[in-house]
Amino acid sequence: MKALIFGGKGVLVGPGGPRSGVRRLAREALVAGWRVVVGAERARSVMNVAFGMELLPDIVVAPDPLRCDPGDCLVIESTREGLLAAGSNCVITPTPATFHADFSEALLVVTGLGDPGAPPEVVIGGRTLTTARPWYGLADLEWLAAIPGARRHPERQFDDLRLHS
Repeated sequence: MKALIFGGKGVLVGPGGPRSGVRRLAREALVAGWRVVVGAERARSVMNVAFGMELLPDIVVAPDPLRCDPGDCLVIESTREGLLAAGSNCVITPTPATFHADFSEALLVVTGLGDPGAPPEVVIGGRTLTTARPWYGLADLEWLAAIPGARRHPERQFDDLRLHS
């Protein structure tokens, strides 16, 4: 079974409430039959804000969820330490405190996961070259993770690694 892992607290909530796209992406993963895991014990109130009461019973809390086959898990993190622990299939949504860290090994570094009807999220970096999108869905992130050795190539056009809609 595949797993979608949310790392530190900064991935789940920000100063204004839940981070964009967290609840939507968790719902997509659960519907697709994935396990949704929150790394480390989080206060129930933080998890409730991030996922809502309707999803909370289906979320697994694991103190060390990063021990999974990289091909079977996708990790959403916000810190360099989380990225190094997660390995290759890691998407970074940095916080103001971690924004300037070196995330060059990440699959994708983006301002948030986004939600329909909200302004587009901004691609900041990562190994994959893609354009800004209103939101990133589970299929988009799986597709990016499946690109063997995806790297930034200045000579490559944006269309070469375009996310499918």
